[in-house]
Amino acid sequence: MKVGDLVKVHPACAGYYIVVAQMGGYFSGGYQMWRICGSYEYGDNMTIDMSEKWMEIVSSSPHLEKS
Repeated sequence: MKVGDLVKVHPACAGYYIVVAQMGGYFSGGYQMWRICGSYEYGDNMTIDMSEKWMEIVSSSPHLEKS
């Protein structure tokens, strides 16, 4: 999982979220925590912190290499 990935959150799977930040050093039950932002139809600019345990990648963002 990485910043820019499009994910769904289980078990509801209602709407899509974009991974906006890895919360370095923060874990819940051994799973990495991430900050995600809701898509426009499910709460514009709504960010929440979520464990990767509950997230499913729908579309992986391309790896951007620094030039």
